Amino acid sequence: DELKKLLQNMVVSDALIVGICQEKVSERYLEYLRQLDEKIKFTRDQNPFNESLNIPPPCETAAAQDIEPQLERLRLKAVAKVRAFLLEQFSTLRKPKTNLNM
Repeated sequence: DELKKLLQNMVVSDALIVGICQEKVSERYLEYLRQLDEKIKFTRDQNPFNESLNIPPPCETAAAQDIEPQLERLRLKAVAKVRAFLLEQFSTLRKPKTNLNM
């Protein structure tokens, strides 16, 4: 069961990659961000498992070291996308006589 948890949190699905890179920022996009955040936290976690099990922490595995650069690239892409979205929203607020629905 713990090994299954380890594998599920170490795999970055194509849907997550496509969602973060190609979806527009929306409520649905927030779900992709939540999934990415969980994966990043898990790979950096020092002790997610019961110590009686002989499973190393994810941060010490070769899989985490392999996946970390990909997760970081996805994080940077998501940050840039959310930043652009917020700047766009703020710029529309600056226009006079703007009625903005968020």
